[in-house]
Amino acid sequence: MKKWIGFAIVLAIIIWLWIKPEQTTLPRNSGNIQHAEPVQPITASNIAKLSKPAEKPETQKTSLPRDLNECRKFERKLQDQRWKWLRENYTGKKLTKAGFDLDQVTVILDRFRNYNFARSWRISQIKANSENAKKEARLDEEIAAPTDGALHIAIRFRLDYPQKAFSEYPDLSKAQRRLVLDEHSVTVDDIAAFIKQKSLSEPALIELAQQLEDPGSIVGSTESDRQLNLIDYAVTYKLDELLSILLELGATPINDAYLDNALELALHRFYREYSRLPPDDTDSPEARLPIENTISIIQLLIDQGLMADMKTKARGELEINQGHYSFSLPDDKVQAIYEQFGLDL
Repeated sequence: MKKWIGFAIVLAIIIWLWIKPEQTTLPRNSGNIQHAEPVQPITASNIAKLSKPAEKPETQKTSLPRDLNECRKFERKLQDQRWKWLRENYTGKKLTKAGFDLDQVTVILDRFRNYNFARSWRISQIKANSENAKKEARLDEEIAAPTDGALHIAIRFRLDYPQKAFSEYPDLSKAQRRLVLDEHSVTVDDIAAFIKQKSLSEPALIELAQQLEDPGSIVGSTESDRQLNLIDYAVTYKLDELLSILLELGATPINDAYLDNALELALHRFYREYSRLPPDDTDSPEARLPIENTISIIQLLIDQGLMADMKTKARGELEINQGHYSFSLPDDKVQAIYEQFGLDL
């Protein structure tokens, strides 16, 4: 009997401990399992919190490429996004507005866009200071000036060259041309247009050049051309006599720190012409004439003190690498050029 009484007492103690209304905590685990937080007392405020749906943490779904083809697509997409951002943020206008000067903007565009973009932008900025650009700007301002009750429309003027007074100049007689020159002033933009059209002979171009007040001024009407003045055009179109006259008139070659100069252009032309020479016909007058014309231009520019960015490599190979033009000549070719044409590169 005592045995059963003792068993009942133990059972009652266990039940009492089980239903005791005290706040308890969950047991802490050991090992790599994280410890549980203490159980919060059930209050009205906690019930309100519990009644709200649990907020799921925001997770960004990432879909990794599964094969080489998807990797390439992902790479192209990333590159497109990069170039789009660069095009929108790295513009000459924004960088200039931020306080960077011409050289700084050029270097930034070269680094983050590409050389051709930087070169084109730099040329456009140089040509923006030409007389032609100033005339167009004045016309733009006159048209844009507000008037009472008038609808404002943005118009940008572009002057055509040759000027209307010179539009029929190639077809005129010598006496008629003289009359035109007496009544109208020719500009470097007129002569550049005639050179590009190839509508005037070199003596006629020289006659026009001799009428210029400043034969070395910037040609601003040809925004897309890399040539900056008439010397550049004379070199490009192989007009050595015109080049000689321009230099005598006081025009000077433009030696920009970033752009190719006239001598580098002439050297590149020489390289192309020399590469096309027939190996067994280097002494014929027909084969030598184009090259001799280019050599004459090169010599005129060297006499003006113009220099090209050239260097000699370890094995005697001569290399020119300046912006748009780059080529190299082995040592034996350099010697052969000197022996055949007297040009000491």
